[in-house]
Amino acid sequence: MAKPVFLLLGPEGGEKERFVSGLRSSLEKELGDQLETSSYYPYETSMSDVVSGMRNGSLFSSAKLVKIGNVEDLKKEDIDALIDYIKAPAQGVTLLLLSDQVQINERLKKAVPKEQIRIFWELFENQKRRWILTFFRERGMGIEEEAQELLLDLVDNNTLDLKAACERLVLYNGEKRELTVEEVESQIFHSREENVFSLFAKLSAGDLPGSLDICVKILESGAGQAVQILGGLIWQFRRLHALRLLLDANFSEQEALARTSIRGKRNGQTCLQGARRYSAEDLGRILALQARYDGLLRSTPSEGHWHLLSMFIYYAAARRGVEEEPVAL
Repeated sequence: MAKPVFLLLGPEGGEKERFVSGLRSSLEKELGDQLETSSYYPYETSMSDVVSGMRNGSLFSSAKLVKIGNVEDLKKEDIDALIDYIKAPAQGVTLLLLSDQVQINERLKKAVPKEQIRIFWELFENQKRRWILTFFRERGMGIEEEAQELLLDLVDNNTLDLKAACERLVLYNGEKRELTVEEVESQIFHSREENVFSLFAKLSAGDLPGSLDICVKILESGAGQAVQILGGLIWQFRRLHALRLLLDANFSEQEALARTSIRGKRNGQTCLQGARRYSAEDLGRILALQARYDGLLRSTPSEGHWHLLSMFIYYAAARRGVEEEPVAL
């Protein structure tokens, strides 16, 4: 017998989507009929109207699958309506309550039986790497280790977004080959006028106004979220730090570029410019600063992200990683 309600929490969208897909297939097999599916979000419609629709049954099939997303944003009256429904659910309806958060309203959480609550945690770094390798191996492809690292830095930390990015790489490159750093670099941001690479070029030159201007454009265009932008910068500053250390050890510019896998004339020029501007000590401070601000971004509501990102850019470009008054985690 199908369960009437599930509460699906946590940031791992890919595994969550797989669970929903499996549940849907199981219900259709059990019922011998296709499910009528509806999706709702807070602020778009009243939960009282959603509940009324669930109780009225389906016009087109014998059963319904109703999904309500972002349940962490539900108002009190909407929570009350859903709790009342969960106490006496309609026959033939499966209700899915979804959130990327783990903590939601306790009253709503307690209304759902514990065995029908699932938390989809973010995968560990080694699990995400295995996911990427498996994805490309199934298509007869490979991917360089450094390209894996860049992909994980640039893409949101869930397999739903990773899948979209990897499918794009397959589309542009075809199967039966190994993907390089350059291909990930160019195609994840394919056709975008401004991206984390043009932002890094401005930071390498110490151009604070230009860096802030590009960052605003990226955010406003929807081409990247704050955590992704910082992730892309972290990857590039790590390479720049490794390059600076090799140059300090008296390697030639060309040999240092080759050893750090910095390929392409423009990339080489950008990194050499950065290596001339920043010392190894400067870059060590910037990398420590990035780690702090990554934690801050992940624990701060999205409306505060621009402020944090602009502060990081200021300290990196204008002060070479020295914070005047460190922000508390």
